[in-house]
Amino acid sequence: MSNNNQAIKTRVLLAGSARYSDLIDILSKDRNLLEQDVAHTGILALDQGRWASSANLPWDATAITVADRPDEKRRLVVVGEDGQTFTYMKPTPHNGTIAKEKVMIRRANNIDGYAYACGMHRKVFKRIDLDNWLALHAPTPQKGEVTGFECIDGFDENEVYCAGWNGEIWYFNGVDWLDNSGLTSLILTSCCCAEDQNVYIVGQHGTLICGRKDQWQLIELEDDFTDDLWDVHWFAGKLYLTTMTGLYTLDGAKLEEVIFDDVQNGTFYRLSSKEGVLWSIGSENLLSFDGKTWTRHL
Repeated sequence: MSNNNQAIKTRVLLAGSARYSDLIDILSKDRNLLEQDVAHTGILALDQGRWASSANLPWDATAITVADRPDEKRRLVVVGEDGQTFTYMKPTPHNGTIAKEKVMIRRANNIDGYAYACGMHRKVFKRIDLDNWLALHAPTPQKGEVTGFECIDGFDENEVYCAGWNGEIWYFNGVDWLDNSGLTSLILTSCCCAEDQNVYIVGQHGTLICGRKDQWQLIELEDDFTDDLWDVHWFAGKLYLTTMTGLYTLDGAKLEEVIFDDVQNGTFYRLSSKEGVLWSIGSENLLSFDGKTWTRHL
C-alpha cells in the first residue's frame, strides 16, 4: 500500500498497538466488506510516516498488543474473536490459535512483557511461547449467567486486573482471582494500571472507578458527564480517556477535553503509547502526541 491517505480512507480503524515511537500497527476493516458482513481484518502499519498493509486475515480480530517476552523483541500479537492468532516479528509471520476450547476474545494487553488476552465467560490467557497460551481463567460463571471481561491490565504477573460486564472487577494475585465487583452494574470497557500506582477503570454512562486490590471508589465526574467511556491510558503524568467523539484528560473529578490546533476533533476510541509518543485511534482518524505537539496522520 502506498503512502496514500485516500486508500486508507476505504478502511475503518478498530484498534492499534504502538511498537516504537514511530511505528504503530492497526486493526482495520474494508468498508465494503464490512457492509456485506464478511469476516476479515486488515492489519495496517504506519511506519515512520508511511502507510503499509501488513496482512489480510480471513477472520474478525478483536485484540492487538505487542509482546516482549518470553524471548522476543516487540512481536506484534493479534487475536481473533474466536481465538485465532496472528503474530509477526520481522521477517516471519505466524498463525495459530489461542485454545482448543470455545472462546470469545475481547481485548489483549502487554503485562510485564507478556501478551495477555481476555474475553467472555471470564476467560484469561497468557502467551508463554510462540503458539502456547496458558489458561488463567477467573471462576466460571453460573449456568445461564451472561458475563465476561472487556479489558485486562496489570502491574506485573502477580497483580492482574480484569473488568467487564455487570460492573465486574476481578483481581488476580498470581494464585487466586478475587472478586471486587459491586460499585456499578454497567459494562466496564477499559482498565489502566497507571504510573501513579492506581488502577483506573472506565465504562458506560461516564463510569470512572479508581482503586487497587480490594480498595475501590466510584468517581462522580463533574458537569453531569454521562457519555460512554471507551478507553483509559496513562501518558506523561496524565490520565487520558476517550469517548467515540472526544479525547479528555482527568483533572480531579473533571474531564478536560483535548482541543486540537486544526479544530477537527474527529473520531476516537483506543489509545496506545510507546517511547514517549501517545497514539489515538478512532474509526476515521489517527493522531500522535509527543508531549508537545499533536500530529494528525488521518
